[in-house]
Amino acid sequence: MAQIDQLFKVMVAQSASDLHLSSGSSPYLRIHGEMVKLDHPVLNNEGVQALVFEILTDKQKRNFVENWELDCSYAVNGLGRFRCNVFMQRRGLGAVFRIIPEKLKTVEELGLPGIVNKMMDVPRGLILVTGPTGSGKSTTLAAMLHTINKTQRQHILTIEDPIEFVPSSQLSLINQREVSSHT
Repeated sequence: MAQIDQLFKVMVAQSASDLHLSSGSSPYLRIHGEMVKLDHPVLNNEGVQALVFEILTDKQKRNFVENWELDCSYAVNGLGRFRCNVFMQRRGLGAVFRIIPEKLKTVEELGLPGIVNKMMDVPRGLILVTGPTGSGKSTTLAAMLHTINKTQRQHILTIEDPIEFVPSSQLSLINQREVSSHT
């Protein structure tokens, strides 16, 4: 078990959406939209790097060193999946981890407008889902794919950066590819 998994356990236990690590600071959780400082020693650059690099593949580490930024995902059995953004900041390394809900919500549960259902019936085209961080883009797309998967016999191919929601094939066959890892 990676050392950072202990912080993920605290995150899940406190119903936090995000875990923030920043060189020169104690870890923070985002709970109901508010930043909450954990009772944890201040992390220096080496401490953040040790926590983060332990869960990265060699390819991801090289990618980070080359670009000073990395998006990836990480799963902890029995706990959940996490979207990771690792970056450099003024004091050194930083990272934000967002929990990815295991249960996919439906279009109806999200309260999306009826036009979304019509878009899922169109055989070809391009649909753009845009918005700021945390606005529900990935959740909206996952709900749409979940609906198609339950109601249509299609081949669903996604190209994601990183893969977040991991649905199982039902009526449709789902193949997910992660940028850099699979394509």
